[in-house]
Amino acid sequence: MEEEKFQQFHQKYLKVCAKCHGLDGKNPAFGRSEAIAGQDVEDLIESINFFKESQFGKKGVILVMAKQVKHLNEEQIENLAEYISKIGTKK
Repeated sequence: MEEEKFQQFHQKYLKVCAKCHGLDGKNPAFGRSEAIAGQDVEDLIESINFFKESQFGKKGVILVMAKQVKHLNEEQIENLAEYISKIGTKK
């Protein structure tokens, strides 16, 4: 991932994800999730799409995640997943 795009998705992560998953992606959000930092890109894409496609009538974590990712398009999801997979590995 090129530096400019990395920085763009770093800002997106800070805005959308860091409140629950932590700045380093290692916080178990709501005490339930695994750390997301360093996860496989395809697994992250699958998870984000699961939450995006979830019904808003659901409660709890699914509702919170669905609201956070509902505005992301496919390219943004792929780039965000790539960013998250590299948290803590970029020097």
